[in-house]
Amino acid sequence: IRFEGGILDGKRVNLSAEMNCLIGIRGSGKSAVLECLRYALELPLPDSAEELDLKYKQDLVRFALGSGGKVVVEAEDAQGRAYEIRRILNERTDVYFDGQVSPGVRIPLKAPLFFGQKELEAAAAGGVQLRRYERASYCRSRRFLRQLESDHDRNLFTAKIPRKTA
Repeated sequence: IRFEGGILDGKRVNLSAEMNCLIGIRGSGKSAVLECLRYALELPLPDSAEELDLKYKQDLVRFALGSGGKVVVEAEDAQGRAYEIRRILNERTDVYFDGQVSPGVRIPLKAPLFFGQKELEAAAAGGVQLRRYERASYCRSRRFLRQLESDHDRNLFTAKIPRKTA
């Protein structure tokens, strides 16, 4: 995903086809990237989201892209063909194949699991009913997170910083 215009102008985030986790301090743009990705791919907002949260997500896209800002998602289909999905704020999504806009072309996406921090917190608290395939993926993600916590507890992520000598 890359951005042209707006507060993320010139930024590019390379995503894995598997699992991605954005980590950063408050205000660093994690949610903006996720919501712009959701916007570009025309993914639905969560059913269980509160009205205030929905407005926040919509406003975040407007803030991140600004007037005339564009989000571009580079994708590949199952046959390895490259596509670009481009969306300018308040306009329709355009899909490009071989550099040419392809009207009516839809990128076949496997229903991606898409969790922001609030959705993860709600799921962890049991407030979100996950579909069976989501539960399986969520459980794998929880095992992954538990492993990270375990590794952290064993200080596998602790960097040794050399001390300055006089």
